[in-house]
This record gives sequence, C-alpha cells and structure tokens, in this order.
Amino acid sequence: MSQMTKDTPGVMTPRGRATRARIVGAAADLIYCRGLRNTTLKDVRAAADVSGSQVTHYFEDKNALVRGVIAWRRDELVSLHTKGKLTRLDSFQALQDWADVNVQFQVDNECIGGCIFGSLVAELLPPDEGVRADLTAVYDEWIALLRTALAAMRTRGELRPDADPRHLARVLVAAHQGGSQLTQTSGSVKPLQDALNAAVQYVCSFATEPAAITKQRVSVRRRAR
Repeated sequence: MSQMTKDTPGVMTPRGRATRARIVGAAADLIYCRGLRNTTLKDVRAAADVSGSQVTHYFEDKNALVRGVIAWRRDELVSLHTKGKLTRLDSFQALQDWADVNVQFQVDNECIGGCIFGSLVAELLPPDEGVRADLTAVYDEWIALLRTALAAMRTRGELRPDADPRHLARVLVAAHQGGSQLTQTSGSVKPLQDALNAAVQYVCSFATEPAAITKQRVSVRRRAR
C-alpha cells in the first residue's frame, strides 16, 4: 500500500521508525475518538509528544498522515484475523468466535467508536483517489482473508460445492460494517450481534452437514444494551 510520505520506513533508523509509529498511533487514536475534522496536526503533535518539524519530516501534509493511519488500521485488522484466538477462521465455530470477538470489542468500548477501520472510512468519504485506493485495498485484503478460510472449508468438503467463498466473505464483512455503524449510532450492541450471527448462520446454510457451533453468550456490560 503506497503512502505519500517524505521518508519510508525501510530507510529509517529504529529511532525514526519508533517516532513515526508514535505519530501515526496518536493520530489513529485521536481520529477514532474525536473524528478527523476535530483532529488537528497540533493535537497529534501534543499527543505524540513530538515537534512540528518531526511531523513534517515524516508526513508532507495531513493527507499523507491520514494515509499512514489507514495503513496502521490495516495492520491492526490483519493482526486480529491472523493471531491469537482468530489465527484460523476455517471452521464454523471459528467464524462464530470471530463474530463474538467483534461483539465483545464493542461491549468493552461501550459502543462508542464503532469499527476501528469502518469508522475511519466514514470520516474520509468522499476520498481522493489515493485515499480511495488505500481504503479499497484494505477491504479487498480483509475479504481475501475470509475467502481463503472459506475456500479451505469448501475444499475439505465442509461447505457445498455451490458455496462461493468470495460471496460469503463479502457478506461477513458487510454484516460487520453495517452492524458496527448501527451499534455506534444506537449505543446498543444488538445490531452488530444480530448482523454477525445472521451472517454466520448464512454461511452455515451452505454446510454439507448441519453445522454444530456453540454460541457464546456475550457479557453485556456498562453502556451496551
């Protein structure tokens, strides 16, 4: 994914990479909590504890910093789908676990910020062509991760031959994004929970045998209703 920066991580010193990461991480957190329009470069400098010259050394303008944030969120998204509990998504139970993890994330965050990537997309619409290409690339990669898992299930005979992994992957991502937006708007975890459970059940409808999954009762705490 291309980034409009004055320097590239590949030629930076470890200290430079750490400084750049601190700037991008601070910007990502501020945009998530406040929104892009309410986040200034001055805010980012203060949160990252860096000077203005350090910001401009790594990012020629706010647009370049935003593209850095997109890449940051992409890395978080991929990490969620490739490490820990969600290392493998190629089973019906793993897909339900994926749904439960995403629901619990919203419960833990009191349904305030929405999806860390989807909320960023909403802030950037309508994007310029460079930003649009970056956003599209992340969605394509997200769908591809799920498609690969679903294709493995079809190859093993767990999904019927007529199951289209790309279609099913798009359904899962679309349910996540739509449900996250409604959950953020309403302050209730139910829209996301219902959307993801319905999407997983749709995948299960293509099972060669009845899919046995154990739905976890997500603990609804604090503001989530």
